[in-house]
Amino acid sequence: MRKFMTTFVLGITLICGTQSSYAHVAAAPDQDSPPTAEEWDEGADASHSAPVGETNYGIGRYPKNVAFLGTIYNPGVAVFVNQYCGPINVSKTISSSVAATFNATTSIGTGELSAGIGFSLTSTYSVSDTFSKNIPAGECWKVTAYPTFQKYSFEIWDHNYLSPDIKVGSGLAYKPIGLFIYPVRVR
Repeated sequence: MRKFMTTFVLGITLICGTQSSYAHVAAAPDQDSPPTAEEWDEGADASHSAPVGETNYGIGRYPKNVAFLGTIYNPGVAVFVNQYCGPINVSKTISSSVAATFNATTSIGTGELSAGIGFSLTSTYSVSDTFSKNIPAGECWKVTAYPTFQKYSFEIWDHNYLSPDIKVGSGLAYKPIGLFIYPVRVR
């Protein structure tokens, strides 16, 4: 059997009626690899068992029950507007950088939320699409481009080692994925 040493520290602090805790497991410097489950059971006693949470996020808030709700566009934020009058054959590639966004009913770190929903909420995304139309003489067309987003819902849960995880809020996150080009005949 391989010999190992493990240190375990569990700290619990009560401050002004709020609870916080931490757990730390560290391998001794002479140990070549973490102990196996059998080795841990052989060397452990009941007073050194660490509480097991539902997640691997540690203490704090984390997203849960992330659900894809579909693709939408934002009609309030045009990234391109132009008018073309015929006779003309229009072929235009429209490009823009659009930021990912989210809103929530309570606070949560963007790092934790980004990891939980699977995309960066601190990044901008390059999106583009092409518009083509043959506009005859006497007609004018207004072309507007809006960003399209993948829309996700999520719940915000709070984790600590002294009580079960609890739901503390919810929110929506939007990932830019393209453009919706909307041509309208104005004359």
